[in-house]
Amino acid sequence: MQDWLMLLCARHRDCLLFKLQENTPKNLPGPELGIPALSFQAWYEARHGVEAYTGLDRIPRVAWAEYLSWYRHFLGIPVRYQTKLVRIEPDADFFRLHLEVNGVVQVETTRKIIFANGVAGTGGPNIPPVLASLPRTLYAHTADEIDFKNLRGKTVAVLGAAASAFDAAGVALESGAKAVGNAPYLKDIHVFNPAGFVSFGLPIGDVPSIRRDVPAVVARISHDLFFTDWSLHEARIASGNISPDFDTSLYADAVWKQQAKVKVAAS
Repeated sequence: MQDWLMLLCARHRDCLLFKLQENTPKNLPGPELGIPALSFQAWYEARHGVEAYTGLDRIPRVAWAEYLSWYRHFLGIPVRYQTKLVRIEPDADFFRLHLEVNGVVQVETTRKIIFANGVAGTGGPNIPPVLASLPRTLYAHTADEIDFKNLRGKTVAVLGAAASAFDAAGVALESGAKAVGNAPYLKDIHVFNPAGFVSFGLPIGDVPSIRRDVPAVVARISHDLFFTDWSLHEARIASGNISPDFDTSLYADAVWKQQAKVKVAAS
């Protein structure tokens, strides 16, 4: 019996535990678990020198994949491919795992299981009900094998705003799609996502968010509201026939007035 077994459901070899894009700052914590010698910085400096790491702003995707490959082999982390978990059977103080290894059924036991299966762990791709009744040839999920060449000359609409959505839109355009559809109303939707700022190297937390991000979102919303009603503002400026929204008596006391000068006669 082994003490633990990690199940990885990744599409690419050596994409162990973490996925990093090229816009990720080099100083973010990785899988080193607090051990400096296992960090990306230690690995990169050992191969390219301290000056090379100092001049690095964000981690290149290929360098990150090479680092993960080294991490895996240096620590001797076993990764088995062509292995499918069919069923987990609780048994006393351990789990009995029913596996298919290269099509062969076998059973193993372990005390702990760690699922690192990413988005797939949420239950699978989500297809909006409004699309479920359409022919399968008219839509695809980014989890599917998409024939992008078949999109040449066609108009494509992308639902979603995560990494796979942007990747799919980019590949569709590169493959000759006539246009990627857009939704004009999305400009009126503002998302406050502090966790997303990590990708840009910005500090997150309550204080930075309140000082920087909340005012920024409020400013954008105010900007949109003002220009949405621009025709009304323009009409009010150009015409003197529009009645005020409020009676002047409601705010007369709040309007600053210059004090009248009183002339005092000398006696």
